[in-house]
Amino acid sequence: MPASEMNNKSISELIGLVYDSALEKMQWQSLLAKLNELFPGFMGAVFTQEGEKFIGMYTPEGFNNDAQKVYDEHTEDGKVHSISDEQNDHRRELLKRIDPQIGDVYDSKKIFTDEEFKSSVSYKTVLEPAGIGHWISLKFAQSGIREAVFIFFEFEKTEVTPNREGLAEMLELLSPHVVRATRIARALRLAREAAESFQGFLDAIALPMLVTDSEGRLLFSNAAGRRLLNRRVVFETESGDRLRMLNEDDTKSLHQQILEANENLVPGGMRIQDDLGAISLCIAPFHPSMNDAAEADRDLFDTRRMIAIFAGSQGEDPINSGLLRDVFELTEREAEICRAVLIGKIPADIAKATGRAEKTIRNQIQSVYSKVGVNSSQALSDALFVFRTVGAIFNGADKQLFEGQTLPKISN
Repeated sequence: MPASEMNNKSISELIGLVYDSALEKMQWQSLLAKLNELFPGFMGAVFTQEGEKFIGMYTPEGFNNDAQKVYDEHTEDGKVHSISDEQNDHRRELLKRIDPQIGDVYDSKKIFTDEEFKSSVSYKTVLEPAGIGHWISLKFAQSGIREAVFIFFEFEKTEVTPNREGLAEMLELLSPHVVRATRIARALRLAREAAESFQGFLDAIALPMLVTDSEGRLLFSNAAGRRLLNRRVVFETESGDRLRMLNEDDTKSLHQQILEANENLVPGGMRIQDDLGAISLCIAPFHPSMNDAAEADRDLFDTRRMIAIFAGSQGEDPINSGLLRDVFELTEREAEICRAVLIGKIPADIAKATGRAEKTIRNQIQSVYSKVGVNSSQALSDALFVFRTVGAIFNGADKQLFEGQTLPKISN
């Protein structure tokens, strides 16, 4: 059915299908199926190629293996076997006559005479054996010499009279939406891939990290940050995902720091105490530059600057054992052992203080080393020194913030 015979509701639904279909796992599957239904006598497919070389053909049923098989039997690197390069004529001759741009709809019957088309090597070796002939195409994407088109081949043996004019009219109507939907889908896929990579990067940060907007609403966090939230000993979220602390005064201080970081674009800090020890927070602007963004984008998004909250330690404060559990997934006992090792305790001292066997303590120390990825007490101190970097916000002259402790080696 041509677009001119469809009512507004049907046309709107079809345009909506364009955008939905662009996001399908098998892209364009639903749209191709619908157009094949509306225009019987055609086989609709997405056709991809690199110059004269065929890459793939995708129908509503998936990758077309039959087309691939026929193509592979007769061609090599885009050239048909056993003929001169000059005779490899179909696509080369097409490009001499037209220069299809993204969004263009073109019809083989308006490019070639029927005699020219059916005497071409491409028709004889590839199309005719597959039972298809003339086509109508819509070019919707290109990257270098690679391109993707919708192509609707006429079945050569069918009782239905294909409505070529109606199909061409419909493709002209849908063309700008197909091009736009393609770009949107590509952007969303790239964004998703970037987000997955970005999350992997955040999860590798050896500090609990929470990111809020300028009003203190939690946007996302890394793995250690999520574990800190789940323990609900420092932070929790209230309705609307607004981040709050368990102590009301601390909550007010936190939101004041977020406000100042957002306005002044400089980091601030605060120190709190929980049952497992002191925790220092660094509250800093966390927003990529938008200097290259369009003005409207800056107007919309610059007001939603993000703020990162890192949890660590300050100065001579022992590292909070809860943070050790959040970052390295230590057990409660392993976190206690880790803290003891960091302040220079040897296995015999730890065993005596905890009432456990020295062999048990040594095994737990090895478990801590394994989870942190080190093999000595000094390496453990070096690895966990990142917690101290949060405290640099308070006093940059404090050597404790920048110099690790020298710990006695623990003999095996």
